[in-house]
Parts: sequence; C-alpha cells; structure tokens
Amino acid sequence: MERGLPATQHQQVIDVVDDGRRRIREFCGGTTSSPTVLACLSNTCHDRGVLSSQFDGLASPDGGRL
Repeated sequence: MERGLPATQHQQVIDVVDDGRRRIREFCGGTTSSPTVLACLSNTCHDRGVLSSQFDGLASPDGGRL
C-alpha cells in the first residue's frame, strides 16, 4: 500500500482487499496462493509499481488495473 495514505483511505484499501479474498473463498472454496497487490493513489507510486516486477496486481490512481 502506498505510504502516507490518510487513515480512511488506508482502511478502504484493506476493506476492498479483504472483500476480494472473501469472494474468492466463497466462489472457489479457497486459495492456493497469496498474491502481492500494490494500491496506489498517486501517479508516482503507480509509475514505480509499473517498473517493478514484484507485484501480482497493481491498482492505478485513476481506478484502472494493470
């Protein structure tokens, strides 16, 4: 998660990820991996994430996904 996020946005990201994991468990019956997701709210964070190969998912500041 991008550093320096306000507490409300930090909690929103946590809630979205938790909800996604719950949906996967309900639909698939469980998971077999633990993907690393980077949630960015600034273009700087997003650009760094695009250049890095260590993330399995990347949410961009404009709501798109890579």
